[in-house]
Amino acid sequence: MRHHHANYGFTLVELLIVMVIIGISLRMVPPMMSNMLTKVDLDIAGHHLQGALQTTKLLAVENGDSFKLCAVSGASESSSHKKLALVIKSKDNVVAKQYKSLSSRVKVYWRGRVWHDKCVVFSASGYAVGSQGTFDLKTLAEQYHSQVIVSPSGRIRTVRVMV
Repeated sequence: MRHHHANYGFTLVELLIVMVIIGISLRMVPPMMSNMLTKVDLDIAGHHLQGALQTTKLLAVENGDSFKLCAVSGASESSSHKKLALVIKSKDNVVAKQYKSLSSRVKVYWRGRVWHDKCVVFSASGYAVGSQGTFDLKTLAEQYHSQVIVSPSGRIRTVRVMV
């Protein structure tokens, strides 16, 4: 009687091929993660800005007086780009609320009517007073872009722009 020995397991060549495939796959992960984190930073900055604008408008309506959202630049970890912090102030310049700084990896630009003292003003009726326009948010490499739009009626919306 003859016994057949079955070969179980993998050969060294098969294991090496699998290891090479895994190594190649892992080399592609960091660039993909970097792009994803950049998009997340942009989305978070857009949502923070939109939320701060909506809170400013709500405070103006609730208190029956004008309130403004002001951009205040501060120092960041890198000296080449400053972080942007958001502050809600009453018409008497009393700080009602202060937000954490937006990501230093996101640049914020204003396009529209005059941006008095880097502030967007909402009236007691919720209208944007002389400061309607668009905030353009871009990543430092400018590969991703979104907008927060403030209309004269006080409507605030966020739009992602495909580049």
